Amino acid sequence: MPQSIFPNQPAVEPVNHSTVPLGALANQNSGGANGSTGTIVQENDGRKRARWGCYCLGALVLVVGLAILLTLSAGMVGLLARAWGDLESTKDFSQSGHFQTYLVDDPQKGYARGKESPESGLERDLIVVLPLQGMIVSGDWTSSGESGFITPQRVSYALKYIASQKRVKGVILEINSPGGGVAPSDSIYHELELFKKESKLPLVALFDDMACSGGYYIAMAAQEIVAQPSSWTGSIGVIMQTPELVGLMGKVGVDMNTITSGNVNGGPSFKDIGSSFREMRPAERQLLQNLVTQSWQRFTEVVAQGRKGKLTLPQVRKLADGRIFNSQQALKHKLIDRIGYRQEAYALARQLAKSPQAQIVYLSSQASLWQGLSYQASNWANLWQLWRRGQLPLSLPPANPYQPSLQALERSPQPYYLAPLPSQP
Repeated sequence: MPQSIFPNQPAVEPVNHSTVPLGALANQNSGGANGSTGTIVQENDGRKRARWGCYCLGALVLVVGLAILLTLSAGMVGLLARAWGDLESTKDFSQSGHFQTYLVDDPQKGYARGKESPESGLERDLIVVLPLQGMIVSGDWTSSGESGFITPQRVSYALKYIASQKRVKGVILEINSPGGGVAPSDSIYHELELFKKESKLPLVALFDDMACSGGYYIAMAAQEIVAQPSSWTGSIGVIMQTPELVGLMGKVGVDMNTITSGNVNGGPSFKDIGSSFREMRPAERQLLQNLVTQSWQRFTEVVAQGRKGKLTLPQVRKLADGRIFNSQQALKHKLIDRIGYRQEAYALARQLAKSPQAQIVYLSSQASLWQGLSYQASNWANLWQLWRRGQLPLSLPPANPYQPSLQALERSPQPYYLAPLPSQP
C-alpha cells in the first residue's frame, strides 16, 4: 500500500502507462470528438431554423403593416383626389391633358396602330374617332371615364378638346349603346349639334354592336350613319317601369304607411306616384302615360330632323313602336345610310372632310394620377366594407355587361330611351 507523505490526504495510486494500449486511447479520443461534433451540428441546425422562423414572421408582419399603411394612404389620397377633382372642374379641359389619341388608320401606311399625338409627326389632317360606349346617364365626367357610361359632361369636354385641335378635320362617333336616360340623351344630342354648328366639322356615326333607343337618338346629329353588318339599331320609344309589391307584402303581412300632402280639394295628391307599396290609381297612370308620350313625340321629332330629306315625321312615327332592326332592315327603312365596317366609315369621313390623306386617331380619356389612385382607393374601401359585412361577392360577373346599370335604372320610376338587351351568345 502506498503511504501519503501528507497527513490527512489520501494516497494516490500510481498509473501504469504500459497497461493502456495506444490504439484504444486513440479510439477513445476519436469517439469523444465525433460525439461532441454531432451535438454541435444539431444545435446549429436548430438555431438556423429558429432564425429563419423569426425572419419569416418579421417579413409577414412587415407585409401586413405595409398593406395597412398603403390602405390608409390610399384612403387619404382618395379624399385629396376628390377635393382636387372639384378644383379641376373649373379649368379648361381642352388644355389640361386629360385626353390622348392613338393612330388607328393611315392611308399612306395601310393598317397601323400605335401611339400618336396631334402635335407630333407630320402636320397632316386628322379625323378623330370619339367612342360613345355604354349606358347613357347623368353624372360627372371624371367618375365615368372609360367605365361603360356615357355622360353629357364627358362628351362636352371631349368635344371642347377636339375643337381646340386645329388639325382635326372631322369626327367619327363610334356608338355602342342600348340607350339610357331621356334627359342625358337629349343633352348629348344638343352638345353634338352645337359642336357641329360652331366647328363646321362633319360628323359620321359608326354603329358597333348596337345603337338603340338613346344610342340612336344621339346619332341624329351626324350627317351620315354607317352600321356594321351585325349591328342592331332602332328601338325608337320610351319606357317607364315601376314594380308593384302589394300582393307580396300582403302574403308576408307587411304594410307601408305613407303620409303625403293633399291637393287643394283635400283629395289624394301625386306625391308618391309610382310607389311600389300600393296599386297605381287611374289618374296617376294617365299622368305618367302623358309624360311618356311627350318624350316619345320629342324622340320622333329629333329623328325626323336628323333624317331630314330621307324620312318624314309620319314615316318615323310608323317605325317608332319600339322595334329593333338589324342593319339590313334599318337600311331598308332609311334609318341608316349604308352598311360597312370601320374602313368604310373612315373613307366616308375623309370624303366629307375633303381630306383623303387624313390620319384616323382614336380619342381616349387619360386619367390623372390622382384619379387613378382615387379609383383604386375606392375599390379597396368597397371590398373592405363587403368583407366586414360578410358580403364579399364570390359569383362570376353577369354575362350581360349592362346588367348592373339596368338594375340601377329599375330603382327609379323615370322614363328611359332604353332598348331590351339580348343575352350574350
